Amino acid sequence: MFRGRYEHTMDGKGRTSLPARYRDVLASISERRIVLTSGLDPCLVAYTPTAFRLLVDDALASNSGGVVDPRMRQDVYMFAPKATIDRQFRV
Repeated sequence: MFRGRYEHTMDGKGRTSLPARYRDVLASISERRIVLTSGLDPCLVAYTPTAFRLLVDDALASNSGGVVDPRMRQDVYMFAPKATIDRQFRV
């Protein structure tokens, strides 16, 4: 896991660049996709698809006694769009 606080602006096409500090890790993601959510504060949070799936599975299982309602999973994913990382590390 890696964390940090960075302030970036969006370009005219609505893209923002990812911090250089994370580019080596993000370059190793084979599908070059991340899942975006908002944090508790007004920040963007990015997960690899695998990390997000594990987070959702764990959270839903712990809140429902181990039985996960498929509709709950669908609701979580609906508010967490997938984004592609381009060659300049923009999302």
